[in-house]
Amino acid sequence: MADEKMFEKFSKKLDGVADYVRTNTYRIDKLEAANASRFDQADRRFDQIDQNMEAIKSNIESIADKLNLMSNQFTAVAGKVMDNDERLVDIETRVVVLETKAH
Repeated sequence: MADEKMFEKFSKKLDGVADYVRTNTYRIDKLEAANASRFDQADRRFDQIDQNMEAIKSNIESIADKLNLMSNQFTAVAGKVMDNDERLVDIETRVVVLETKAH
């Protein structure tokens, strides 16, 4: 009879422990699901940032190409200006020579 009471007592304690384990397992599963969801959200944000960075990189490369083109055009214009400046000096020199001959 004492053994039956002890068995019953241990059985109730074991049931309590089992309930405690089930409750905590449910809580852990719930926390894991919430953390998985947070991880998925962070992963999606990272992917979006990565895509945005690629778009920005592409835009920067496009701007750099346009700046190189403009730089080349500026160099070409500067060359023409220098050529025209040399011509202008030559013409001014001729004008001075003609004016001195005329006087």
